[in-house]
Amino acid sequence: MLVDDGNITGAATGVKINLGQQTTLTKNGQVFSFSTPQAGLHGTLEAVNDTGDNQNITVGFMIPGQFLPKPALFFDNIRALSCRDAIQAPPIWVHDLTALEQSTTWNLTRDPAIWTLHITRA
Repeated sequence: MLVDDGNITGAATGVKINLGQQTTLTKNGQVFSFSTPQAGLHGTLEAVNDTGDNQNITVGFMIPGQFLPKPALFFDNIRALSCRDAIQAPPIWVHDLTALEQSTTWNLTRDPAIWTLHITRA
């Protein structure tokens, strides 16, 4: 079990995976595990849920000295998710992540009247 800010959640598992690789999440009894990453489609990252149930999957970045990655994207209640096709929308933000400071804060806001997203430095 994990305790995060007073909330108890089920145990987590993870795998280090690079762009152009894929992995599969499986469940054996109460134990979840990802397969060893294998070559996948060029320019994509794919995690396949093969547990038979919906799962929450998070993509994050490894921070030196930390055991678990820092979450960046959260996908809730996923049974099947494939990001094989290119996103057919213009990006809302483009930036060289290596040019950012070690710690930065950004605000992501949505204008519900016209369904647009905006990102600005906090």
